[in-house]
Amino acid sequence: MENAISLVNVNKDYAGRRILHQFSMHVRKGAIHGFLGPNGAGKTTTLKILNQLLQLDSGDCHLSGVVGFLPEEAPLYKDMLVRDYLMFCYEIKTLNQLTKMEILEKVEDVINRCGLNHFEKRLIRHLSKGQKQKVGIAQAIVADADIIILDEPMVGLDPIALIELRQLLKSLVPEKTILLSSHQLHEVELLCDEVTFIKDGRAIASGTLAQVQAQFSQWNRRKWIARVGDFSEQFKQELIDNKMISSLEYKTIINDPWAKFELEIFLANTENNGFNLSRFLAQEKIGLISFKEEEVDLETMFNYLNQTKAEECN
Repeated sequence: MENAISLVNVNKDYAGRRILHQFSMHVRKGAIHGFLGPNGAGKTTTLKILNQLLQLDSGDCHLSGVVGFLPEEAPLYKDMLVRDYLMFCYEIKTLNQLTKMEILEKVEDVINRCGLNHFEKRLIRHLSKGQKQKVGIAQAIVADADIIILDEPMVGLDPIALIELRQLLKSLVPEKTILLSSHQLHEVELLCDEVTFIKDGRAIASGTLAQVQAQFSQWNRRKWIARVGDFSEQFKQELIDNKMISSLEYKTIINDPWAKFELEIFLANTENNGFNLSRFLAQEKIGLISFKEEEVDLETMFNYLNQTKAEECN
């Protein structure tokens, strides 16, 4: 598959500190790619390099096409009408290479694609947060951008605005390639074909969601859910002492006539597939009711990476 974005072994130092360490990421052409990591991981530095706002110190950066960028704070002139603002954006990005009529046609197309028809003649300051985000995306693609880079585009949006933004982004591919940096992990799961996790300036995992989940399992982070008749801190400590689990959280269940506790468990290793753990929970004083492996979601992976040094994941 052809890549729209390729970063290979990128290093970047800033203020005497290394921000990116041999960082590599590949974004497939025509995909929506999620870019995930905790604050301070190096996401913003990476996005600035892609937008040529920063120079990398070493490594390679290749972009296949024109880039459009929507930063977290959209660069909107609030006292301009939506249509006039997009005309202005097109003119400064293309240096007036087209006639006024050609520019009007380009802007009209973007207005239709981004669903701005109902408020194109309103002042930007009078728009809702969701409407402003749509205008921000419109300015990112108005000059025929092939690659759209979005930094936290979902922040502060209500559920209706989220649905509309999701539909808009999906409508742009595969003609466009989208790199989406966000902490809205549920939205990333709904939108993205593939993801890259960054931690401490290093690429920790990258690929489709299934591939990243498989890599997460290789870090001995398989998640199990058990329901039992009884449980306590003493039982938890026994599991820790016997090195059967790496973490365990439990909560009381109210509406189950048989089980009184639900356990969320991560194994300390994957060799036994939970066999020894199930035998431990099946003893009479605990009373195992149900036991199943559960697919790990992005939130679980994100929380684990946030608490783990990058070197431990490689």
